[in-house]
Amino acid sequence: MLGTVVKWFDENRFGFAKPDTLPFDVFVHADSIIDQGRLHVGQRIAFDLAPTARMGLKPRAARVSIVGAASFDEPPSRSRQKN
Repeated sequence: MLGTVVKWFDENRFGFAKPDTLPFDVFVHADSIIDQGRLHVGQRIAFDLAPTARMGLKPRAARVSIVGAASFDEPPSRSRQKN
């Protein structure tokens, strides 16, 4: 499933994503990110849905991966031109 990060609390290591095909946001925890990247608001992610342990709660995101080649953990490379 694909979605977009809509809230991220870096200090608490969790946030919420809006799935492309569901009418509600899902909980995302940093431990669920399989490529060890950091999430940021507006970032596209792919994930599976997993049930929550507490009855009545919406499913949570599991096996989260960042969509696209760029990682926010590393600054983009810049080419320098010599004059």
